[in-house]
Amino acid sequence: MTRAMPLIPTTVCGSHGLPSWIHLVREAAQADRLGPIDLQEAYEDAVRLAIRDQVEAGVDVISDGEMRRVTFIRGFYDRLQGIRALPVPRRLGPPNYDAHCPYEVVDRISAPQGLGIVEEFRFARPHADRPMRVAVPGPITLLIPLRRGGPYASEDSLIADLISVVNAEIKALVAAGCDFVQVDEPNYVMTAGKHRVLKGEARPMVSALNATLEGVRAKVALHVCFGNAHNNSFATPRRYRPLFPALLDARVQQFVFEYANREMSARGEARGGGGARAAGSQARPRGAPLARARLRALGDAAGGRGVQAALDGRGRADAPARAGARVTRPSRISRARVLDLLRLAARKGDRAALTLALDQMKTLAYTPRYWDKYLDLIAHPMARLADLLVIKQGDKIAHQKGWTRPKRERPKPSAKAPGRGKRAAGRKRSISPSQPSLFPDL
Repeated sequence: MTRAMPLIPTTVCGSHGLPSWIHLVREAAQADRLGPIDLQEAYEDAVRLAIRDQVEAGVDVISDGEMRRVTFIRGFYDRLQGIRALPVPRRLGPPNYDAHCPYEVVDRISAPQGLGIVEEFRFARPHADRPMRVAVPGPITLLIPLRRGGPYASEDSLIADLISVVNAEIKALVAAGCDFVQVDEPNYVMTAGKHRVLKGEARPMVSALNATLEGVRAKVALHVCFGNAHNNSFATPRRYRPLFPALLDARVQQFVFEYANREMSARGEARGGGGARAAGSQARPRGAPLARARLRALGDAAGGRGVQAALDGRGRADAPARAGARVTRPSRISRARVLDLLRLAARKGDRAALTLALDQMKTLAYTPRYWDKYLDLIAHPMARLADLLVIKQGDKIAHQKGWTRPKRERPKPSAKAPGRGKRAAGRKRSISPSQPSLFPDL
């Protein structure tokens, strides 16, 4: 595609939201009510919708939405030979990582028919009028649910075969016309499992990545993932600082970082990152001041102070966003303005006013520096109602700030009025609690 790219192109990182009917399709497939052609047609329709959504939103570098994938990597194990599914560790309670089956390695691991990513790309490419990025699981990502056995005497030999599988898939993608590949790998500080690579320092992970990219002639991005299946992080801590400076040796042209978590201060990461490159910056061994400026810009974006960050190495990361792509800075959000918007929404049913008010409330609620301002805002009944119904952060923030509800004081029993009979005395009295509210204006 020869489409001109803007100075700061926008792109996507993870999967697109699944249409509701895809869940019904998967249930029907599990119940053996659909044939392979039925399933293929449903997924192709979902891919077309995902591409259309991204194009209409103005995204410059799009994906196929990963519509065919189940929690990103689960479907790939059906294509691997040499493994056997183990019983699911837990079936009760909310879905989480331990609700998926692990796999025992019983023979040499291979993927004779590939991982299926090339077929996904070949279908999606003709439907897109702009550049595409294709996400590929890295060898360490594929390693996580595997339990070593079979012919593998060491973990290094197991990883070597996973590297061969992923390397072959990426080369096949490039041969099919893909010029932008995103390799997804976990943050090595996530110590779930018993794998040495996930418990050691970052260099084994970087070495495995570089071996995976041997002979690849395409632009490559590395997404260092904290995990977010079922809205739960894979493990903690979720910080990038321990990865540096080893991560700088990765042979990639772009980093894709995530900042949407409260365990990490992006500004703190910038100070201690050892010259870390920002998400999407081109590989440059030097230029730590510029890199720190980019990380600070990304921190501002994560905190609601600007939603556009550098996605490529061209231009400045702290350049102002395009019109319509910024949110109000927390310091400029007025309590009176938010309440006016809520009143307008309540009186005239103005959805635009309600959306703007909720966006500004979320900006305060997800910026710890402005929690006091948010608590002051939701002391008003209308804002408190919006918090209870939509944002649902007021009580959590109050708990984080160390606020506690006063103990309920039992009212003293009043003396019985003379002349009352047993029937009157037996009635239950309505006792109004004397406990002051967490938000006294309500």
